[in-house]
Parts: sequence; structure tokens; C-alpha cells
Amino acid sequence: MAKSGKAPVGYYSASQAMRRLGIGSSTLYHFVEVGKIRRIVPPYMKEGYYPQEDIDKMVKERELFLLTYSKDTSKFTKALEEDIRGIHEVCTNLWGDRTPSYEARLNSYKQNSSIYYVVKKEGIVVGFLGLVPFRRDILEEIMNAGQNDFYLRYQQILEMPDSILPFIPGQQVYSLSLDMQVRKGTPKEELYGMRLIQGCIEVLEKLAEQNITIEKLHASSGAPHAIKLCRDAGFTELPQLQGTTRKRFEMDLTTSQSPFAKDYQKMLEHRQNNRVQI
Repeated sequence: MAKSGKAPVGYYSASQAMRRLGIGSSTLYHFVEVGKIRRIVPPYMKEGYYPQEDIDKMVKERELFLLTYSKDTSKFTKALEEDIRGIHEVCTNLWGDRTPSYEARLNSYKQNSSIYYVVKKEGIVVGFLGLVPFRRDILEEIMNAGQNDFYLRYQQILEMPDSILPFIPGQQVYSLSLDMQVRKGTPKEELYGMRLIQGCIEVLEKLAEQNITIEKLHASSGAPHAIKLCRDAGFTELPQLQGTTRKRFEMDLTTSQSPFAKDYQKMLEHRQNNRVQI
């Protein structure tokens, strides 16, 4: 797909499309696979071409994003205990009383103070990222919980004294449960969602600096923006459970070909090469 033959009028070749978007071939493959970019293959030909209107629209959106982001004063930081109240408010803004209590969130934070990260603007938490190393049996229960008992059971899990594992330097973590939410009605909601995705990579890199590697990421949500973020990031959507509207996602960071996972793999490879040279 990455050949560079002359494209018909109104289309870009693969190399032209990649140059316009500033992306590599793996990202172009991913965008085609998830339907963000159309690939047109003429009859009796193997090489595909990409409508200029699709590519040019993405370029404008990217430029607008960069322009908007450069003027934004929001910050992505590790959550402090005082931020747990804001995290709870984001959840109640989205789910009402169908979300764990403030006390349950606080208990989970006290089990491992490195699991929550926030995006704040003007001192207000507008979104948060949770990367929670649940015990494996607890993770399986969360991923397979039914619609009716999910929220109550999730609160009970956060209230448990030993449901969340510590991060221990030198030890691999089987999976992190991804919890990512943006306050409903916030201007530039998608912008903050993208900042949380970017922040996720930054957190994984900081864990890798402590020789803490992550095998998988898991997520489940009924929120449209969270579902979209998972799909855009290249998560694999798991079969939907009967009787529930929640979507379940998994990403194997060691084998996934998504741009998100590839960034993580390259970062680990770079760190390994540096250790070998030292």
C-alpha cells in the first residue's frame, strides 16, 4: 500500500498521502483499516489511491488541533489526593449516581497513588486517566460483569483493601485497566480526550523508566467518547456481552500493530538498546 505510483486526478498516492499527513505507513494502514481514510483500488490494479478531499480535510483538522492546543492552558499531571474529588465530579457529571462514590475512589488512590492522572484547566479537573493494575481475578470480573450489577460491583471493588496491586520496579504488570473520562459539555472535549491518550503513553514511558513493563491494556465503557477514543487508538473490540450495552476493549502492547502500541514497542526497544550500549 505504500507504493508511490502516479495518482489519478483528485487522488494522492500512498507516499503523497503520508507526506501530507506527516505519518508513516503503519499509521496509514491503521487509518484505512478503521475507516478514517478511504482507499480506492482501480480495476485490475493492486495499488490503491486516496481521495484528496479526505486527506486535505484531515490535514486541516490536524492543523486546527495543533493551533488550538498551542493556545490551551490545560495541563496533564499525576493526580494528587485533592484531585480525587474532581475525578468523582467528572464521573457524576457523566453517570449521575451510577458511578463509584468519592470515598471508593479515594480508597483506590490510597492503595496505589500512581493510578490516576488529570487534565486541569484553571484549576478544574476537566478529564482524567486511570491506569489501574487490578489483581488478575478482579480484572476478569470487571471485564465480564453484567449491565445491572457493574456499577455497584465496581464500587465494591474500589472499596476492597487489596484489589489493586502496587507498581514494583523490575516487575512486569499483566494488564492495566484503562479508565478515561472527559467532563460532559466541556469545550474542546475531543481535544482533552486526545491529550489523555497522549498522556497514557507518557505514563507508560515513566513506568518503563522504573523497569515496569505492561503486557496489556483493558477497557470497558458505555460512553460514546470513550468508545471512540479506544477505537481510534487501535484497541481490539471484544465480543459484546449479552444483555449489556457496554463495549469491551483489549490491546496487547507486545504484539498490536496500532500506532499507539508501536510507539510503546519502539520506546522499550530504544531503552533496551541503551542498556546494552551501557
